[in-house]
Amino acid sequence: MTGTPFHRYRSFIPPREWQAFTEALARPEPRTFRIRGARVDPSDLAHGLETQGFEVSRFPGLPDVFRIHREPFPLSETLEHWLGLLYMQQAATTLAAPMLAPRPGESVLDLCAAPGGKTSHLAELMDDRGCLVAVDLSEKRVQALAGNLSRLAHPAAITVVGDALDLPEQPRFHRVLADVPCSGEGRSRGGVIHQASEGDLRRLPVLQEALLRKALRMTVPGGRVLYVTCTLAPEENEAVVDAVLRETGQGAGGSPPARLLPLTPDIPHAPGLTRFGELRFAPELAGTVRIHPHHLDSGGLFLALLERRDDGSGGESPGDSPSPPWEEGWTRPGPVLPGETASVDLSSALTALSAELATDPLKPAGRGAGESEVDGEGSFGLGGEIGWIERAGALRFHRLTRWPLDEWARSGALRQGGKGGRGRVMTVGLRGAELPRGFRPPRPTGDLLRFLAPQLRKTGLELDEDEWIHLLAGAALPAGDEPSRILLYRGEPLTTARRKGRRLIHDMPPARAGWLRQVMERRRS
Repeated sequence: MTGTPFHRYRSFIPPREWQAFTEALARPEPRTFRIRGARVDPSDLAHGLETQGFEVSRFPGLPDVFRIHREPFPLSETLEHWLGLLYMQQAATTLAAPMLAPRPGESVLDLCAAPGGKTSHLAELMDDRGCLVAVDLSEKRVQALAGNLSRLAHPAAITVVGDALDLPEQPRFHRVLADVPCSGEGRSRGGVIHQASEGDLRRLPVLQEALLRKALRMTVPGGRVLYVTCTLAPEENEAVVDAVLRETGQGAGGSPPARLLPLTPDIPHAPGLTRFGELRFAPELAGTVRIHPHHLDSGGLFLALLERRDDGSGGESPGDSPSPPWEEGWTRPGPVLPGETASVDLSSALTALSAELATDPLKPAGRGAGESEVDGEGSFGLGGEIGWIERAGALRFHRLTRWPLDEWARSGALRQGGKGGRGRVMTVGLRGAELPRGFRPPRPTGDLLRFLAPQLRKTGLELDEDEWIHLLAGAALPAGDEPSRILLYRGEPLTTARRKGRRLIHDMPPARAGWLRQVMERRRS
């Protein structure tokens, strides 16, 4: 492990590419972002950023990905970022979700999900329909994950704090993403080298293999698993996949038979290795994908797509035929989490919330009054059936068609009432409304305003930059006859407002109002 960084990889990086490889390691990585394609037109977003002094361009071969050439101030301080129209993401990592290719309405599991770049991309490809469960061991990282899903307005996800290896293996999922912990060699840029140590190469492959086998056990026959790392080390990449393909078994630590599905992305990349030093791998490992830093001027990445097979026979994969059926154990979501008790009448709360928003009724229906219909056709593409659940003093809304939580609770895997279990559900869907004490109506959240934007544009009050600055500085706007209003900026609902005498007062917290005022002042200038 001594000498020039990654010198041992000269055996598989061609001599004609070695200089480009080392030069990429030496320079900083360009900043890139992925847009929320269901909510914004790429050209409109690019134009909006350019009017603020940014220079951006489409990334060749990667739909909905942009490279930043000029960033006059942090992109995270733009209104576009706050509205959830984009996500800062390394270009190479945007390959993962399309390779797994989830379909709307499927069940998808992300085993090591935080902070949420790949998770949110999966949700986007699912059209926010089905069930996406995102798991991570760190509570702090799951909080960040849930925050990103909230900002990007993805209502068909469940976030779980827990060890992926402890998850119940019933019911099983249609697709699983195993973006496993690794030595991170692919993050080496700008002269900062992350090189796998000898200890890493002894310890990490054991964990990686265990997670990949777990992913296969949690996948239905015919389902897919995508194995991903951001390292260059063959010991963490081809060697792990090769071991899982060669050695099967349903016992503890085993996994069902699987076959490797070849990947052929239409971007610069290298095929997987079939040998490295004294190591020899199955010939089909050439169908895996290596992204080295110089390929996209981005990070390093390894991807392998596996299909679970129980009987060793051939057959089409879910990408070529209808998805496998839902298994027993998937149930319709209820109005509360398993083991919890409702404290409000959901129907009454939704009626009050509908009146507060002056929108079509949000009617509970179905199992436990947990589902309702909302006409949501429009730019957000989030129309159709939604469900409601009460949690921690709030109403949350979701687009989960089914969930595994009842079965997981019965198996003792979920912590309930602060006791027992091996994992804890942090969020289901998005926060829809606060449930204040007393007789005040529920207060809608920004998540719900974004979701209902197509309806709220009909009744909301559009303000320009000057009016927003005036309001956020503490001045009053004339109030109409309505008891409450939705305040819009370029068609996007930003907050609710209330009458106080003849004045219109916004409901935005002071810190957020101050930040938004600065944004509006910058946009006006």
